[in-house]
Amino acid sequence: MAGYISGDTRKVTTHRLVEMKQRGEKISMLTSYDYTTAQIVDGAGIDVILVGDSASNVMAGNVTTLPITLDQMIYHGKSVVRGVKRALVVVDLPFGTYQTSEYEAVTNAIKVMKITHADALKLEGGVEIIDAVKKIIAAGIPIMGHLGLMPQSINKYGTYTVRAKDEEEAEKKITLANNNYTEVASGVLKAIGGKANVSSVDYCATRLRFTIKDYTQVDEKAVKAAGAAGVIRPDKTTCQVIIGTKVQFVYDELKKML
Repeated sequence: MAGYISGDTRKVTTHRLVEMKQRGEKISMLTSYDYTTAQIVDGAGIDVILVGDSASNVMAGNVTTLPITLDQMIYHGKSVVRGVKRALVVVDLPFGTYQTSEYEAVTNAIKVMKITHADALKLEGGVEIIDAVKKIIAAGIPIMGHLGLMPQSINKYGTYTVRAKDEEEAEKKITLANNNYTEVASGVLKAIGGKANVSSVDYCATRLRFTIKDYTQVDEKAVKAAGAAGVIRPDKTTCQVIIGTKVQFVYDELKKML
């Protein structure tokens, strides 16, 4: 690919992103709304390009992201995909296209993927959209979660303040991390040193709480790679693994392994 700044011109896929995350590599991401900008961003070696619903503001001059339609997002998505050879392209599903029903969410998701040829979709929200996300993933479409700044909920919150910053709200919104509870439990157990390193375990609203024998065996990167949001270490004999509101299901699988 002549003109590419990056020497790595292999196509970025969801599998490659997982591998990068597991190796602790930084993943770059920028937004594009059109063919020309997408070519420039892709040529610079950016790993992920987002076709954001912020096109409503940037390209159409609207005050919020709410007015942009599905067809308009498809137009921008098609334009960007045509200009990209390497990056993984993610398209936002706009407001009102996935909140009303799981059926509508899947129908609109399939339409975007078929017409734009994008690699994945992004949906804004947490536990309130989990059922729609599950259905879309079951249809074979990768989903990127969206927390923090939530412009589609501007009328709900009344401000563009970044959400999920306080502990309770943040931990409630990580439930999309991984819903294969057995896989998460197995990965977390291995990451904290295995069965032999666990003296006891229980759970609270969002966390697994371990009493451990050797704190040096706890690998925080591996814990996050297993699907958890993070680790808290109150002292050298305990560690808490942040799972989210589905912690009980992970705990149930974990107990079977101990």
